[in-house]
Parts: sequence; C-alpha cells; structure tokens
Amino acid sequence: MENNEQKAESDVHRLFVKNLLEEHSAIVDAVKSNIQNDPLYDAVRYDDLWVLRFVLSKKTESKATKAAISTMKYREEYNINAFGDMRRKFFHPQQDHNLDIVVKKYMYCNPEWTFTLYLPDEDKSLIQVIDLAKANMKKMAATLTQEDILHVYRQLNESLFQVLDDITRRTGRLTKLCRILKLGDEFSVRSLSPTYSKLESIASKRMQDYYPQLLGSVLVIDAPSTVGAVWRVMKHLFPRSVVEKLDFIYPTKREKDMKPLMKYASKEHLPNFLGGKREVWPPTEQRTTSNAFM
Repeated sequence: MENNEQKAESDVHRLFVKNLLEEHSAIVDAVKSNIQNDPLYDAVRYDDLWVLRFVLSKKTESKATKAAISTMKYREEYNINAFGDMRRKFFHPQQDHNLDIVVKKYMYCNPEWTFTLYLPDEDKSLIQVIDLAKANMKKMAATLTQEDILHVYRQLNESLFQVLDDITRRTGRLTKLCRILKLGDEFSVRSLSPTYSKLESIASKRMQDYYPQLLGSVLVIDAPSTVGAVWRVMKHLFPRSVVEKLDFIYPTKREKDMKPLMKYASKEHLPNFLGGKREVWPPTEQRTTSNAFM
C-alpha cells in the first residue's frame, strides 16, 4: 500500500486546477471572450480548463488566443471531436482489432512491448515507457511516411489527452504524462535513425501546439555515456519544451534519481528497472483490464 509520504511526493507537483484558474482568471476570461464568437467554438468542450492549458503554455492573451483558435480549426479539419472515447484505444498489438491500418503499420515495425502505456493508479499520472533497445527506428523510417506518423500521433495524442484530462477533472489536479526512454546495456547508438527522428520531431512539434500541458517529463533511463554526445547533436531536432523537460537518470544505481519518478507513481507501482518494487514487467494484466493500453 502507498503510504502518506509516498502519496504526498507523487502529488506535490500536480497543482490544483482551482488555484490555477483563480491565479490566471483574467487571461482565461479574456481568451474565452476572444474565441467565443468563432463558429467552431463550443462552450461545453472548450471550457475554462481547456483554455487554461493554453494560457499556461503561451503565457500571454494574444498567443493563447491564437493557439486556441488554431486548435479548434485543427480539430475540425481532422474531425477529432468525432473520435469519441479514445481512452482505451491504444491496446497492446495482440488486441489490434481496435486499431486502424496505419496505426498497425506503425506498431508492427517494432517487437511487442516496445511502447507501453502504463496507468499504475487510476488517479495518478499516465506513464509511457519506450524501450529504445527494441525500437527499430530504421525500419520505421523506411516504412512510414510523414503523413503516417502524423496520423498515428493524432490518434495517440488524443487518447493520451483524454486519459489525463479525465484524471485532472476527477482529482482536481493538473495531471501530465511521464515519458520514459529506456536504454540500458542492450541499446546501441547505431540503432538511431536521424531520418526517423526528423519525421517524429515534425509530428511532435505540431502536436505540442494542439495539446498544451500534456507532457510533464521525459526521463532517459540508464543511458550509456555515448548517448550524451549524440543528444547534444540531435536535441535541436526536438521541440524546446521537450528538451527542457528531459533528464538523464539512473534509478537503480542512485537513490536520488528516484525523485523525478516519484512525482508520477509510488515505488510500490514502479517496476524493478525503474528502482521500484513491481516484480513483473511488462504489465500483461492490462490486456484484460479497463487499463489496457499498448
């Protein structure tokens, strides 16, 4: 069971929505006033919390207004609002009857459990584990077009957003995604693909504008020393907001490196390779529960 100290540690970074709305009420109200005459505006869908995310990311009324209107147009262009409930969309590939042909193509470039979405607690953050030692970036670069990747990202980001938005509204705390890049001894820098990284970067930059305040942290686990040098060369390909949230940690070797992870889950729920107490990984039980993801 999670003790009070662990609960406090994992919740302290999740700010209260009520407090944020009070603090930024003037700009939130101004942005709502600016967008409410747009024919795409929906008062129920585009409420105060939705507007708040743009205000927190863009800082100013004019920039937040522009981003909100751009997002409403994006959602209309790709019919995002008609997607319905996407919270359980991204199942493991063995349940691929839920996925369309483009998403299947994306996922089948890699071995199973290369990408794992893990919700250790219904009221806590969503964790995305990407096993880069398994990821076949060169195959993805050869198989997928830019539009394929954008298509997958449209569905994936909407799914992630719906999960995190649901948790935020139920708990009253602004909840974000923790993305973990797992490297370890099996990872080789030679497996990286600058071509695929560029394609993915374009998709990421577009999605970050439409889903503000979605990503909390990007944690690189057990990176070989050579990765640091590669990262210094490649980091300019990624959005600044992602670069600022990235950290290299070694949780099984340094106790202090558990702290960034404890913002998102307790030790009880974190797997062994992240310094936690969970013995079984991958989370195969998610295939048959309401929490089933990739």
